Amino acid sequence: MTQPPNPGQQPDRQLTAPGPEPTLTVVIPAYNEETTIARALDALVAQGDQIDEIIIVDNNCTDDTVAVAQAHKAASRLRIITEEQPGLIPARNAGIAAAKTPVVARIDADTVVQPGWAQSIREFFATADPEFGAALGPFEQYDMPLQGLQRFMVRVASDTKKDAGVQEARGVYGANMAVRKTAWETILPELHEGRGIWEDSDISLSLHSAGIKIAMLPDMKVQVSGRRMLSSRKSYFEYTASLPRTLRAHGMTKQARFSWIGVWLVRAMYFAVWIPTRSFDPVTRKHSVRRIFSDHEDRVIP
Repeated sequence: MTQPPNPGQQPDRQLTAPGPEPTLTVVIPAYNEETTIARALDALVAQGDQIDEIIIVDNNCTDDTVAVAQAHKAASRLRIITEEQPGLIPARNAGIAAAKTPVVARIDADTVVQPGWAQSIREFFATADPEFGAALGPFEQYDMPLQGLQRFMVRVASDTKKDAGVQEARGVYGANMAVRKTAWETILPELHEGRGIWEDSDISLSLHSAGIKIAMLPDMKVQVSGRRMLSSRKSYFEYTASLPRTLRAHGMTKQARFSWIGVWLVRAMYFAVWIPTRSFDPVTRKHSVRRIFSDHEDRVIP
């Protein structure tokens, strides 16, 4: 039988059990992405309660990107911030700085995360060795042909094997990465903000320099747009030249010179797949001669 409190004594307070601590924030830098942002948010909402907050960084949008996001069913867990300094890197930095969770994922506005994506991130960082501070996952291009070739290139770039489970990877991929906030704060002073920096390599080199390991998570799958391959030759060549510039920014002059071999191999592949990619209709999944000669908007260079 419960004894009543003594006169003058305050009864014990009935405390409500605290809810789970916020774990994962997703950051999406955005510049004029009204045609892609809703699909990206649809996929994030489908992750259920695995994502605590979504931060969209409005990087001077002049279209309806912000309005589309505000009207989306994800609005209840959505925060929109503004970064006036133009460029992917300032927008990315502002978004990650605004995140309050111990793990932050970063995707592009045209990234479509697949089922189990957020859960794989949460489970990995909840149990992983502290040496692992970042992760990436496999991706496919939902609007491009030749997916087998693309998947092979991803494995080569990340130095991972097919169907081998969680592996240590060589580098991250900006459109599908996650990082511990502590690891990000460690490398932030070493990152570069100049135009033409290849952010994937910049982050990866800074992580390696700090002794922070990167994991490839097989269930951290996404689909992305391959619209970069539809850019003009001038735009694509300028984009690929970012790799040597990034290596030089890290003081890796010799590696920067050798990297031109890889740059020209990638450029050669651009020409090799020019007709299959430009003729491909992602809606009908068929090729059309008419599409080869149609106009394609250049992918904005970060």
